[in-house]
Amino acid sequence: MLAMAKYPADHIASVRTMIDQRLAVLRAAGDVPPAVAAAYCADLVLVLELAFVHRLRKDEGKDGNPLNELRLLAVSLVENGGRMVDGRPLKVRPETSVLGYAEGDVIAVSADDVARLADGVLAEVTKRFGE
Repeated sequence: MLAMAKYPADHIASVRTMIDQRLAVLRAAGDVPPAVAAAYCADLVLVLELAFVHRLRKDEGKDGNPLNELRLLAVSLVENGGRMVDGRPLKVRPETSVLGYAEGDVIAVSADDVARLADGVLAEVTKRFGE
């Protein structure tokens, strides 16, 4: 798969189900050590990115939308030691982004953060790439 201009509605729905199920597992686990919960949630950010990793960048835009934020979060987690990267030329601004991270911030996502990010990302994927 080289590039995706469209994602089928059933793929988008299956990603929603997968994220919701994994968040439900975490919430049902009860008293999970904070470091374990944070690592699990960071991994869910990467899962969300991977589900749409082949999206066409030109169709994603550079306007600071949730897909831009997701891309930057994933790069930050994998390549920058968990600190938010400089997002230029993407116009992701902490005050208008879903999770509010600024360049250099340590990324520490919670289950609620992942749920909010997934809401924004899936809405944006549906708008820009939905069939």
